[in-house]
Amino acid sequence: MYSCQLLAVTAADGTRPLFHRLVTVIGGGLLMLTTLVALSPALLSTSLGLRAAMAAVNTFTPTHVTVAEASLGWRRPVLLRGMAVAEPKQAGGAALLQAEALRTTEPLWAVVAGREFDAVLAAPRVSGERTANGDWRLEGLLQAWESAQQRAQRPARLAPAAVPAAPAELAMEPAAPAEVRFSADVVLGNAHVFMADGIVHSLQPALREVLGQDVHVAWVVGQRGLQDKGADMGLAADWLRSESPPADLKGLVEPFACSLNSEHVRAEGSGWRSPAGLRLRQPATASLDYTPALARHGLARVNPLLTDIAAVEGGTLDVTVAPERLQLPSERLIVRMVPARLRVGRGVLLGRALELVPGGGGKRAALEVQTAATEFVLVQGGAVVTRRLDLLVGSASRGVHLAIWGEVDPPSGRVNMMLGLPARTLAAAGLRVPPGYMLPLAVRGTLTRPQVDWVGAYQQLAALAMQQRAGVDAEAVAAAAPAPLRDLVASGHRQSAERQQDSK
Repeated sequence: MYSCQLLAVTAADGTRPLFHRLVTVIGGGLLMLTTLVALSPALLSTSLGLRAAMAAVNTFTPTHVTVAEASLGWRRPVLLRGMAVAEPKQAGGAALLQAEALRTTEPLWAVVAGREFDAVLAAPRVSGERTANGDWRLEGLLQAWESAQQRAQRPARLAPAAVPAAPAELAMEPAAPAEVRFSADVVLGNAHVFMADGIVHSLQPALREVLGQDVHVAWVVGQRGLQDKGADMGLAADWLRSESPPADLKGLVEPFACSLNSEHVRAEGSGWRSPAGLRLRQPATASLDYTPALARHGLARVNPLLTDIAAVEGGTLDVTVAPERLQLPSERLIVRMVPARLRVGRGVLLGRALELVPGGGGKRAALEVQTAATEFVLVQGGAVVTRRLDLLVGSASRGVHLAIWGEVDPPSGRVNMMLGLPARTLAAAGLRVPPGYMLPLAVRGTLTRPQVDWVGAYQQLAALAMQQRAGVDAEAVAAAAPAPLRDLVASGHRQSAERQQDSK
């Protein structure tokens, strides 16, 4: 689900946020270069000296770093041209990070002495390419730099024969070139780095469509930087006056704040950075403009009832994103979507579900749908779990109430969910049931070809009607039903109870 990947501002495998790690690596590289430069700036300004310095750097790093030209002097600002960081040759040797030039505003002696300085990283180019198993290629480079941190183990993937082929409508686009323009404003320690005229290249087209163009990232680490420069960068710092770091965080703990703004996405978050990772103060917030790409690559990939969204009232979807315990890295990310009004096409599953109810939605091709607040859980390895999504199709007084929960595997489109017919919907079919009752129907298959035993559903409704005419209530019918049906009813009750608890 591309929208959730953006909102989380984190890699899908539960590692630390990708941009944070990228900034850390750039900062470490600059520190290493500064140390070498401080030893002999005049020597490193020569071609021979620069080549020797790069050879020394590459001896101690798992990547291949190059700088084409350096202009250095104790009383002159630092100027580096033609910089690149590439994979090791055995991994392919592709350049994943490049920049035209780096210029500082302060002379070298001030940078080495630890004084605050500004730097401009001109025309950075970052690879957005993914490997065959869906990992960012840049991720491998960053993990190589983080040799002190063991890589979290990814869950074992299903054998290819066990994974259904993705339907054509949901198949990932081929890795055609897609680019996004970006800029960044980063405060890290004494350095304030401006990245201008940047390009993220080799992106999957779907991610490019959801983001839009002109991505700008603001990132500040450190209390002084956040208080002095946060407001100018659009980052709130007033919370520092009333909040202290969580007591369980050990080592060097610093506040941070970040934001991402693009043509279609606005997101922000803040909290504390420690050796253990990032701790959010509260769930990160995001607002996404409705676009056909968001509908196609976002909600349609996680819910078979929402495979054909045509419009969103107000034009935006507002969500919050939080890892477990608000701590990154995390194996699970919880995305909470606020209530929304949608215009939805009469898809396969929605259309058949409405046919169970007399007059359900009429015969209109497009339907008005209201959703309650709901949570999607992004699980390490790629699965998306819908805790429960309640929808009202049609008007508030005469609409059809449906509920759905369960798991989807977005890469394959495979579905393992339950479609619930609540008491209000059953009442429209002439069945008198307790207010908290839910008749669940198993949904299997894929997002575009969901499989439901509709004959069995009609039989269950008929059985309920017959038993009620005989004077037996719905709870008694469920109690006398076979074990699988009892389990389904119990599942529906649990979901209803959890919903009521969440609303308190």
